[in-house]
Amino acid sequence: MLFPLNRMAVKVGKSGGPSLEEIMATAEAALERLAQDFPSAARQSIAAMRSFLDGLPESPEAAQGVRQIFLACHDMKGQAETFGYGSLGLAAASLSEFLLAHKAFAVDRRDVIEVHVDAMGLLLRMGPDGGEQRQETHALLAALEKAAEKTAGRPQEGIDAPARAPSDA
Repeated sequence: MLFPLNRMAVKVGKSGGPSLEEIMATAEAALERLAQDFPSAARQSIAAMRSFLDGLPESPEAAQGVRQIFLACHDMKGQAETFGYGSLGLAAASLSEFLLAHKAFAVDRRDVIEVHVDAMGLLLRMGPDGGEQRQETHALLAALEKAAEKTAGRPQEGIDAPARAPSDA
């Protein structure tokens, strides 16, 4: 009689794989390592956003810089919430939404981008969920939203809405 090869037995072995408890312990340890690394990774991401800001709007690659800022803050908004930095995540979400909604002139709104990036740096320094300064954190987030709303649909004074836009942002 012919039997097909049991490929799973070759991979797992006859005794089975790790237990659910072992799998959970491994996952929790990995998540803990990522949580410890988050502040450092977030600082690097914010520094990268600041370096992209240096070329706005004069640089010929300005649209690509806006795209890189968008990608960085989009990633940060999800990661920040996961690791207890909800306020930082909200600031990153605000910038991400602004860049996505206003890509036609976002490259010329360095002021809005810069205030968001500065706020993200401050919120990171304040610690998880704004640390002890919860009221100040809420006021800062409200100010960011107001700045984004106030500039919505309008390029910076004296600048016509440019034809360029960040690709795929």
